[in-house]
Amino acid sequence: IEYPKSVLELSELFGIDVDTLRLSLTDLHSIMITPDSDDSEIRVSHASFSDFLKDPSRSKKFFIAKEMAHASLGHCCISLI
Repeated sequence: IEYPKSVLELSELFGIDVDTLRLSLTDLHSIMITPDSDDSEIRVSHASFSDFLKDPSRSKKFFIAKEMAHASLGHCCISLI
């Protein structure tokens, strides 16, 4: 996701409740900043983290192909309509 989204926006986008999203992000506290407010944006605390995820030689099993990520997000958006 190019632009930061709030906890509420992401829970709606992925079709999960806010508590489930927060629980899923608990173990990512070292790389993600999850605000207390549901209306505030979740942020990645290290700018190089997205570069790491997009480089298959570095991220290995955590690699995220940009095209697949866009397709997955597009599917989530369409399901909201």
